[in-house]
Amino acid sequence: MPRKKYLDIVNELEARIRHGDYALTRLPAERQLAKEFGVCHNTARKAVMALIEHGLLTRNPENHRGVLNRHTGRRKIPLQIALASFWFSSGDMGRWVQGLSRFAKTHGGMLRPVYYTHWNDPLLKDALRGFDVVFIYPLQEVPKAVGERLRHAAAAVALIGGDYTQAGFTSLRLAPVRSSLALLLEQLHQQGHRRVDAFCPDPHPAKTEQMVYGAEEARRLGMQWRSWVSEPRPTIEFDSKLGAMVLLRQWLELPAAERGTALLVTSMPPAIAIMRGLADAGLRPGRDVALCVVDGEGENRWQVPTVTATEPALTDATITACVDWLLAHRGQHGKPRLFEPPDVGLFVGESTGGPVSLVKRETGGHTR
Repeated sequence: MPRKKYLDIVNELEARIRHGDYALTRLPAERQLAKEFGVCHNTARKAVMALIEHGLLTRNPENHRGVLNRHTGRRKIPLQIALASFWFSSGDMGRWVQGLSRFAKTHGGMLRPVYYTHWNDPLLKDALRGFDVVFIYPLQEVPKAVGERLRHAAAAVALIGGDYTQAGFTSLRLAPVRSSLALLLEQLHQQGHRRVDAFCPDPHPAKTEQMVYGAEEARRLGMQWRSWVSEPRPTIEFDSKLGAMVLLRQWLELPAAERGTALLVTSMPPAIAIMRGLADAGLRPGRDVALCVVDGEGENRWQVPTVTATEPALTDATITACVDWLLAHRGQHGKPRLFEPPDVGLFVGESTGGPVSLVKRETGGHTR
């Protein structure tokens, strides 16, 4: 067998390892590798031995199978990060993938998205066993039994998208929620609004959390706050845009004098649906009612009219602080921490009736 073929196998396996291909599944046995590459068993074994010599693999003493070597003094395998989310597409996920991919590339690591369909999905279990760090975007509250599994996982685990520290999980989110709501409400207050109707058509815990903070900030400013929250629907098929239309129809049934002069929506997709519903009712945001969104998700500046919204930015510094802390405390069960960017921007668009501008608020740090 020519030496070139043996080196081709080594290079192919090394590339797979560095891309996290064997973080979710075990490295095939030598006979399986021989069959895959069309070589004899001895050639496959030679390739595995070379990877062991390079420090990428070690031998399992029980079955002599090559396994990933994560505990060498000189780390050969790059930092492997998994971003685990339910299989459906979320407006947040694109930004999480971009931010974490940028971080991984900058630090010589790799990011691999993992899509799971339920809490006991084997893919999620394999990710918790095979990756160094696992960021999980939960659709629903974490069941107690699953929570114990996450806390005792081999990987360092953080939940993303909200503050889950009260449930015992280190958390990473795109923006400081209270500061985001304060920016929006202060802007509305400056423009003379005193009655706010807040729409939360998404039953995700991170969204319903906004209703609590929003009510507190409104009370601080002397504003009336009324929450419109969809009934919890613990299914991945739930469409927040349809939920928004249901809430809007209920709002439109109120006498005009009883409606808030400003609408605050928890995310951009349902806000777009609400704008369409207002147009169907002959109402225009910025003229007949003010409309603002907690997170514009990169879409608020492209709407007609442009939409007043906070504009979070997930920074490398925030991710670095979170990952460093997770790795330093892996296997420990201390107090969880919340990591979030130190500032948040506010784009003031036409939907609140004022001139277009950009505001930024400093919040003072990456953690609390």
